[in-house]
Amino acid sequence: MSSRMKILFRNRKIISEFFRIVSNVNPEVEKYYTCKVMVLSIDMNNDFYYKSCVVCYIKLVKTESKFYCANCSKDVDYPKFRYMLKMLASDEIGNAWFVLFDKDVEKVVRHDNKTDV
Repeated sequence: MSSRMKILFRNRKIISEFFRIVSNVNPEVEKYYTCKVMVLSIDMNNDFYYKSCVVCYIKLVKTESKFYCANCSKDVDYPKFRYMLKMLASDEIGNAWFVLFDKDVEKVVRHDNKTDV
């Protein structure tokens, strides 16, 4: 089995297991899981992107004439647009909403966001 295939099956979980995992998350330990799902729908009621701080990637707040990063406590003159895609996915056991960000969205839609504003 190729190394790419091994990654696809590493820590494979079903959707219902994610709810148990999330309730016991230790934010200091980084873990990765995979899940084979079918996308049922994409939330078309929200934007597919957000304006973020170029330092911490947190969503910016629009002030009168600028953007403000509450995390960095400073104005941001040139925000970075980042993708955010909300989708309903299903496996053989259940359904769940997932939110994909930036690089993961780029993989799904096969697009590389090189534009900064």
